[in-house]
Amino acid sequence: MLQWRWWADPIVAMRLFTGLLLAITLALHVHASEPLRGPDLDYLVDVDGQLTPAEVLAAEGWDSKDDAVPSFGFRDEVFWFRLALDNPDVVPSERLIEILYPMLDQVDLYLLRGDEIIGPWRTGDAAPFDQRPVAHRNLVVPIELGPGENLLLMRVETTGVMQMPIKVWMPLDFVQYDEIQSMVEGAYFGIMIVMILYNLFLFLSLREARYFYYVCHVGVSTLFLATMHGLANRYLWPDAIWWQERAVPTLVALSVVFICLFVTSFLGIKRDSKAGRWFQGLIAAASITTVLSLFVPYEVSLRVAGLLSIVSLASSLAVSIRGWVVGEPSARYLVFAWGAFVLGCIALALNKFGVLPSVPLTEQGMLIGSVVDVVLLSIALADRVREERALREQAQQHALAVEHAAREELEQAVDDRTRELNDAMVQLQAANEQLEQLSNVDGLTSVHNRRFFDNMLEEHWTASEQEDSDLSLILFDVDHFKQVNDIHGHLLGDECLKAIAGCIHEVMAPHDHVLARYGGEEFAAILPGVDGNRAAELAEAVRVAVAKLKIRFEDREISVKISAGVAGRKDRVDSAIQLVNWADHALYQAKETGRNRICRYG
Repeated sequence: MLQWRWWADPIVAMRLFTGLLLAITLALHVHASEPLRGPDLDYLVDVDGQLTPAEVLAAEGWDSKDDAVPSFGFRDEVFWFRLALDNPDVVPSERLIEILYPMLDQVDLYLLRGDEIIGPWRTGDAAPFDQRPVAHRNLVVPIELGPGENLLLMRVETTGVMQMPIKVWMPLDFVQYDEIQSMVEGAYFGIMIVMILYNLFLFLSLREARYFYYVCHVGVSTLFLATMHGLANRYLWPDAIWWQERAVPTLVALSVVFICLFVTSFLGIKRDSKAGRWFQGLIAAASITTVLSLFVPYEVSLRVAGLLSIVSLASSLAVSIRGWVVGEPSARYLVFAWGAFVLGCIALALNKFGVLPSVPLTEQGMLIGSVVDVVLLSIALADRVREERALREQAQQHALAVEHAAREELEQAVDDRTRELNDAMVQLQAANEQLEQLSNVDGLTSVHNRRFFDNMLEEHWTASEQEDSDLSLILFDVDHFKQVNDIHGHLLGDECLKAIAGCIHEVMAPHDHVLARYGGEEFAAILPGVDGNRAAELAEAVRVAVAKLKIRFEDREISVKISAGVAGRKDRVDSAIQLVNWADHALYQAKETGRNRICRYG
């Protein structure tokens, strides 16, 4: 059997290539022209927003920040920024002013050359994209510097976060850098789209909800990153001003919904548990915020959505770590795969709230986390595929070995062929019977499994309809079984399930019945020829017998209780599926009315 090499797997390799592209992106951010330092960029707060460029030049009260990128959080005032630019040439020279935060609503640029004020050049995401001076994902404005000293004034007005990361480029340098940057970002988003489609295909094939939630989470996160990088405004909705102003809080709130759904599905968190109720509350709050973000002011919706994002991500990481600590095998993948993504999202949110400075790590944290998330989960998936492939290869090799041995034995003598063939057939039949039995038996409790139950229910239902005879179904569920596992451990929980299965079988032994493990702590009993009243009596006998059990394991002894729902074919039931539904409704009623009781449908 060939040894699996994760670096040779095409899906894993493609996602690792995504991580390499991210590393290149960060290197470009660090080593290319960095945003100007705070002291180089002075600012003035225009409270009323009525100052003219001439009044601003004469105004006092200019200040500067020591941060690499001046960031002021949410502010209602108009901000003016000034920047001294030097042209060492004796002739005018062109420069490109790039503002790396494309979410600013309106930016007006003025250039002071001598006593002349030139401008304004207007840009920002509050106007259609085709009205920008340069068609670029960021806010780029070309200006012409006169010889010697020049002064650049920028009037900034926005309803969101006030940040001013700015670069001054020579045109040729900008083109060379932007080509590489566009290629890297295009490759990143292209690969993310491919991975979305790939996982969507897995969902359509496996029909597991966690894959759907994962696809939605990655899709919304990718769309959010495209919006923050200005790509969505350029390529997806260049003229949708109304939506551009509401996209960020709406996508953040929607992301919270799918994050919570994915975490609860991935970790198997039950809705009625404490953690389940907490995440259901977050889902409800995020869903309401998603709708309200379309109508309430931008600052309010973004603050609420950002707070929900931080809370949901921190909660997701906490329950993942807790799941790993208590021994949930799938939780470790979520901790590693989501840890970086969670921290990156929190760093980005705190940066936009003005708590953390704007550096490549905070600005690109979510980008880094999304790549780590995709790469690690792909390796885990590839490892799972490898294990299944190895099991199939072992089965094939075993079958080939048996066939080869049989052929050698048959070639020894003609007289022995018939006997050996008969022996082989007997062994094969026994093996098939054993395999068939094993495929229909639950490995823990030794009663029938869900697959066998489904088949037998259809057979008994058909026979009952043809003969117009009674048929009843009982669904048992162990009360508070999760607490048994949490407090006493899974081994004692397994002993409980074994003991309960034996108890049910013993009580129902005098009657023709089919007993199966229906779910984790659920059992189902099919009773042909038994009406609903008698089935309820048997269920009550089982409940009493289970309540008397003393389950021992090592030095511990516990008791458990069960609830049950009963339904009969003659209780206005039209199909086997409806019989299961009515029994399930009755079980739910037993749970809701206090547990440790039997409820019959109707």
